[in-house]
Amino acid sequence: MSRQFPVPDPSAGSQRQGWSSGLVFSLLLASLVFVAAPAQGQRYRWQNEDFEYRRMVELPSGMESVPEVIVAEFFSHGALTIDTNQVVVYSSKELVPAKMMQRGPGDFARIAFQTLADESRYYVYYGGRVTKPITIPEWTSRSGLFFETRVWKDCDLNSLDSVRQAFKDSKRIGSDFVGGVYHRHNPFAATTGPFLSRYAGVLNAPEKGPYSFFTSSQDASFLLIDGKEVVAAPGEHPPETRAKVKGIVELEKGRHTFEYYHAAKGDETCMVAAWQLSGLDQPAVISPSMFRFNKVLRVPPTLLEHRDDGFLPDYRMAILGDIPSSDPDEPAMVRTQFLDVSANALAVNAKHLWSFGDGQASEYTSPGHVFLHPGIYQITLTLQRGAKQPKISNHVYVTRHFIVDTKGQENEDVSAYLETLEQYNSQNLDAVGLVQLVRAYLLADDPVNAAQAADAAFADGESDHTDQTRWAIARLIGPVLRDRLDNPTAAVKLWTDATARIKDDSFRVSAAVHAADIYLNDLLRHKDAGQALDFAARQLADATSITRSRYYRVLGDWHARAGNKKEASTAYRKADASRELEIDSIKRTAWRGAHSRSTEAFLRSGELSRAWQELDKWQTDFPADKFDGYLSLLQTRFLHQRGKYQQAMATASDLLVVNPRSPYADRLAFMIARCEEDLERIPRALAAYQSLIADYPGSPLVDVVKRHIERLLNPEVQQELKGSR
Repeated sequence: MSRQFPVPDPSAGSQRQGWSSGLVFSLLLASLVFVAAPAQGQRYRWQNEDFEYRRMVELPSGMESVPEVIVAEFFSHGALTIDTNQVVVYSSKELVPAKMMQRGPGDFARIAFQTLADESRYYVYYGGRVTKPITIPEWTSRSGLFFETRVWKDCDLNSLDSVRQAFKDSKRIGSDFVGGVYHRHNPFAATTGPFLSRYAGVLNAPEKGPYSFFTSSQDASFLLIDGKEVVAAPGEHPPETRAKVKGIVELEKGRHTFEYYHAAKGDETCMVAAWQLSGLDQPAVISPSMFRFNKVLRVPPTLLEHRDDGFLPDYRMAILGDIPSSDPDEPAMVRTQFLDVSANALAVNAKHLWSFGDGQASEYTSPGHVFLHPGIYQITLTLQRGAKQPKISNHVYVTRHFIVDTKGQENEDVSAYLETLEQYNSQNLDAVGLVQLVRAYLLADDPVNAAQAADAAFADGESDHTDQTRWAIARLIGPVLRDRLDNPTAAVKLWTDATARIKDDSFRVSAAVHAADIYLNDLLRHKDAGQALDFAARQLADATSITRSRYYRVLGDWHARAGNKKEASTAYRKADASRELEIDSIKRTAWRGAHSRSTEAFLRSGELSRAWQELDKWQTDFPADKFDGYLSLLQTRFLHQRGKYQQAMATASDLLVVNPRSPYADRLAFMIARCEEDLERIPRALAAYQSLIADYPGSPLVDVVKRHIERLLNPEVQQELKGSR
């Protein structure tokens, strides 16, 4: 049940985009049956003129036995609507019993039909308006386990009769033949949520004797044999991991009706049924062979035809994998493969033009594609050869590739997606897709492409990018530009663009504060920082507590840079009060210690990006620590290691203005002198070293400073410095 949609033919030798063909299609071989298309010459006669479309289903040759039931899945390209929803199946001679199993989401359709002993080719007819009543032959096969889910209807979860009646009265979502009772989601629905389900089939007991049956489910489940309740797990509850929910029944050898009802009241659910035969030590999942599931075969339809126009383009799609987000509010990225299965008369030597409904396109024959978030997409294939351009368009539901048994499954690596994503035009993506593309590049440790993709959110012209889109992208890319790419000019442009393009005042004031921080502490543009702070001050009533805290912290830095000790100290205290971090003094001390130890470790190991993240978190959590000195000292050391000497001196000087009596003042003064020396401004470095000795004569750094002065006064050193300049 993890595979919900038509899938590619592994034998096709067509061109593919994005992934290794051997790997992609070998993964599909184990679970799917494919057949070669028959000769595409003369068309077979149309058996019912009321229908506009048909597809052929041909059984594979060389089979030891003919399956009783065929399951066929296809896209109906808008031909199955509320008014035209009948589907029938003909053999070469007559109608055969058929069940419409599922229609939707989008244009997805699933049908099952019974086979005839002497027939290998069938036609599925649909679309158009049926003018004459059609009597479908009665379904007689008892092979396979029929699984159906229905829309949730309130019922008493402690009562089998209530659950069964609610299922009967509810609207069907979808159905399929499955190998056993084992699911962890609703495989037929486009969204998560409560639902009702039922499994029904014929169980073949291998011998006479007592049988133990078990159920484990999230919320109510009831297992019935020959119409009698054998075991039940009523009510609302989590699944039972051990085989405790048990019932015993005496069965004769042979066939017995099997039913299993389940009611999932929440978004998360699971269901499983097992049995234990006489003489065995433990329960086991009921084998699919006990339901004669080997008599059910999936065969993908081929050769889409129109009654009057002949063959039409056609394709199938496979969900190959996904990268789920660690944040439940963020969607998964879904990796897919498309296969052109058009008739040779159309496809050979034709140019293939694909439109994926997400602003992206391809000219490969059978392309791979990454959908940046689940949804229903209008996917169009156009075959261009000369003046003829036949096309087919389907609304295709793309979702995560749910895997029932995750044992041995590894999470997908985003690097497998990049070959495709790098070809995307970010300007054409919808709002969610653009945010996802930026996240994908960041996940792949590709900040350059992430920043380039982010530009689309702030580009001129009409777009559907909302305030939330622009804000999400600014929060993702702003720190990347400032820190990882060391491009504060681009970072401040991003935040000023966000301030101008975003209309929500709470987002705008936060963007303005981020811009002010960069203007002041990275670009050393005091006046521009003041203008950004003035704008933020006018909108501060709409800001969150974190934004207000950041505003006052940057305002404190701004006053310190101007030499305003009193105003800076007041601003830092307001920043701390606005943070509203409700923890006691013991926890505050522990958190500070954790921040300082982590920062020191990252500085020693040269992991400067991680050091900056820790420093930023520290000053966000405890902005008043800017008054103490140690936070400023580590910020200065970080900037010095980055080679940002001017910024390092500004940060150190801010603290000496605000709190010249800080226990770290001498070390900050030493860092100022070191930066002057690294800038090869020797007279200024000597003055700074000498000032440190005069201002802090008791500092343990005095002896170190004297050695620096002695070295800088050495004529050979001075000559060497002159030569390097």
